[in-house]
Amino acid sequence: MTPSTTPYRITYTRFFRQQLAGLPGHIKSLARQEIAALSAIPRPRHSRELAGHPDWFRLWLGRDFRLVWHVDDEARIVELEYVGIKSPELYEQLGLGRSTD
Repeated sequence: MTPSTTPYRITYTRFFRQQLAGLPGHIKSLARQEIAALSAIPRPRHSRELAGHPDWFRLWLGRDFRLVWHVDDEARIVELEYVGIKSPELYEQLGLGRSTD
């Protein structure tokens, strides 16, 4: 495989795995599909980069759920950070709040 086609390695914590396990069935299935696809395409067209946080992305899973991850191109790693209900405080809890500068 050439470097440009080498898949990204997906990493996650035990807490992330617990979040995933706690999702409703149809959302869990959708999340697993999206996560598997990140290995080949870490920045899917239907995702959005977080404002003020380069290489941090999010996408909706259904109407109320969110998947958040970080891409490290140099190491070719996708670090899964959060999957679950999108709360108003989600990004602040992840340390990714918007800058007040």
